Amino acid sequence: MKNGKKKKIIIFNPAANLYGTERGLMNFIKAIGDRFEVTVILPETGPLVEQLRRLPFSCRIKIFPLAILVNSYSPLYYLFFLMYSLLNVGYFTLYIAVKKIDIVCTNSLLIPTPALIAWILKRTHIWYIWEMSPRVALNRLCSRYIQTFSSAIICASHTIKTYLALPDSTKVVYNPIDPAQYRIYAPARARRDLALPQAAIVLTIIARIHPSKGQLEFLRSYHTILKKYPEVILLIVGDIGVKTLRNSMYKKNLLHFIRTHCPNNIRYVGARNDIDKLLSASDICIFPFCRIEPFGIALAEALSFQKRCLFPGSGGFKEIGTLFSQGEELRQDTLEEAILQCRTSKKETVKELFVPFALSVDYYTQAIENILAR
Repeated sequence: MKNGKKKKIIIFNPAANLYGTERGLMNFIKAIGDRFEVTVILPETGPLVEQLRRLPFSCRIKIFPLAILVNSYSPLYYLFFLMYSLLNVGYFTLYIAVKKIDIVCTNSLLIPTPALIAWILKRTHIWYIWEMSPRVALNRLCSRYIQTFSSAIICASHTIKTYLALPDSTKVVYNPIDPAQYRIYAPARARRDLALPQAAIVLTIIARIHPSKGQLEFLRSYHTILKKYPEVILLIVGDIGVKTLRNSMYKKNLLHFIRTHCPNNIRYVGARNDIDKLLSASDICIFPFCRIEPFGIALAEALSFQKRCLFPGSGGFKEIGTLFSQGEELRQDTLEEAILQCRTSKKETVKELFVPFALSVDYYTQAIENILAR
């Protein structure tokens, strides 16, 4: 606090869904909200808005078009990016100055303008980074920009810090798992609520619908295996995050492939808020990502529910798997082996979530407090 008043912080986020970045935002605000006046800038309304309004302290929400840098097939997208960048710099430079905001926080690598605005106004800028690029040159460019315009840098994993070649002063703070935010269901109850057969072997893919997440590629490679086991039900859970032509086309192709090539036991269920119920009903959780994952909150959740998980053994997935000392490489033989073992194993209710200390709320809160105390 300054002069007995709370400091003011403004946080920019690229979407209003409830995927990893947005849940990271919620955790960040919960850790600081009782000591700061918080303003959140979002480009659209969505489920995140309702979650922010339910917080036990006041959080100002402002919907404003943001310049979000993502891959798109449309040249117009990049034209709008430049236009929104100019609009953001002009509007928020004035807004932050008039509102006398002390700290600017960017909760994504996809929004480059808040860092520049903070530099213009000589404000403290904190960059919380959840992403990285598969392109080395782009990572180097991002790294220079981040270091030039940030007072403090937080990465959601060591993988991100390494790929972006960020300095030693960069802090790694994992998105925590808060057991109080989850309910553990008996498998029979969860399946009944989700209208799933009690005897089914339930597989889940929980992720945003995005080319990097690999849902379509998994079905192309593994749908013949799934046809061999009629008792298997695969649930594809999630929807598009940032709406671009590229993401929309990927979802369209995914749904078309399910309709034309896949058996009836493969179901697309869209975005869901009852992830704890889905995990309680699941036997095997699959993460068929096509590129190195920066972190993987969905994997951390599945492992905390003590589910059998198959995922690529690299990047953030390897990092999270190491924290839990669990997980297997996703291959055709490991998938079939897991399915066959489920045929004979008994479905047991998990008594409590298993959360490593590095993913605990206590560890996270203390780490964030130490960073903001500087």
